[in-house]
Parts: sequence; structure tokens; C-alpha cells
Amino acid sequence: MPITAARSGVRSLIRRDFDQVFAAGIDAILTPATPSAAFPLGALADADPIRMYLNDVFTVTANLAGLPGIAVPAALDSQGLPLALQLIGRPWDEAGILAIADQIERSAGFAARPRSLVVGPPPVAAAGRVMPSPHGGGAPHAAAWRPDGAARRGG
Repeated sequence: MPITAARSGVRSLIRRDFDQVFAAGIDAILTPATPSAAFPLGALADADPIRMYLNDVFTVTANLAGLPGIAVPAALDSQGLPLALQLIGRPWDEAGILAIADQIERSAGFAARPRSLVVGPPPVAAAGRVMPSPHGGGAPHAAAWRPDGAARRGG
């Protein structure tokens, strides 16, 4: 059997399993996005390609099944590095998983990069204000800041 036929068969089996779950009334599936926290900046300069691949292994299933998926930062580990969850949605329901992802980010209060990832100049808000650090102390820093309504569904 050619490799492409075997791959197609595996993809069909994976997709069938997802289809059965969604047919049972499930709107989205929540899984870990990676087996560990994000790597610190610069930690992968001499990284082992196998280690890097294995860190992405949880996201492969959605791609094989042809389903929409998104990784969402949901918490920080004890070293301040991001931990992410992955949402896998129904076929063609990108809007649904984006809405759920937005709620996860809001509930987790994840609005800025962790301290260990801070690089660059502080962000400037639309009115020219420097954004304060969410880590306290009032010191500004570079953050993944979104003004209210930006990049939010229906915002």
C-alpha cells in the first residue's frame, strides 16, 4: 500500500472520531496545546529538532482531521512561562472557537506577556499613554496589549 493511501486512511479514522464527538452535541474540544510550558527566549538556539517536534505533537491531530484549532495562553507556570490550551472546533466553525478562545483568555486574565518574555520598548496606547506592567510596581514594559474591542468578535 502506498504511503499516501495509508496516511489518508489514518486521517479518515481521526476525522471519523471527531465527527462522532461533534455529532453527540459537543461544540469544541479542549486539550493541552503542548506537553510543557513555552520555552524561554533563546533556549532553543541549539535545540534538538526532535524535542521541538514533540512539543508540537498535541496540535497535529486537528491538522490531520482538517479541523479548526487554536492555542490559547491560559496560565503561567512557576517560572512565569506561558501554559496553553488548544481548542479544536467543529468543521468550518472558526468563529465558534475564536469566541470560546476569547472567553478563556478573559477568564484567565491573560493580557500580557510574562516577565521572562518582555523585550522591546513599552507599548503606547492610542492616546499616547504608556501601558503599565500587569505585574505590579507600575513599571511599563512591552506587552501583548489589545485595546478594548480590538480583535474581539462583535467588539
